[in-house]
Amino acid sequence: MILTCTFTKRSGNFMAAVKYEIMPESEEMCLKACYEESDCIYLQYFQDACTVYKSGSEEQNERGSVFEVDRVQSDSSCTRRIVVEATVDFKSIAPNTTNSIPCNGVPMSTTTINVFKGNQYRFYTTKEKILPDGSAPFRRFR
Repeated sequence: MILTCTFTKRSGNFMAAVKYEIMPESEEMCLKACYEESDCIYLQYFQDACTVYKSGSEEQNERGSVFEVDRVQSDSSCTRRIVVEATVDFKSIAPNTTNSIPCNGVPMSTTTINVFKGNQYRFYTTKEKILPDGSAPFRRFR
């Protein structure tokens, strides 16, 4: 296991580009997600949503908790730490050889996934229509 303390909580706007947004179990899981992405420089945890940022020139507004990651310097005086398990090496498996088949139409460059929240459940769909029975959209990301 590796003990790391490379996250500095900050306030105010910052310059970066959104890499992706996920719905982790906790702020700690958000920190781990950023740590595992080699190009993550900021992360933001707000209302159960975790946004991972990479280097970029877009101004981002602070919402919730924003952390800056420093992979070079570690602050031994930090009292809050997360534990990241050792890297697991996976065995490469050769793909089965199959004949290629043509795709129908041109694939989309991005796929939009809509997330709807109902009670304690989240529903993921590629459809843009709100789910029936009074479910309300919770978070939408690309």
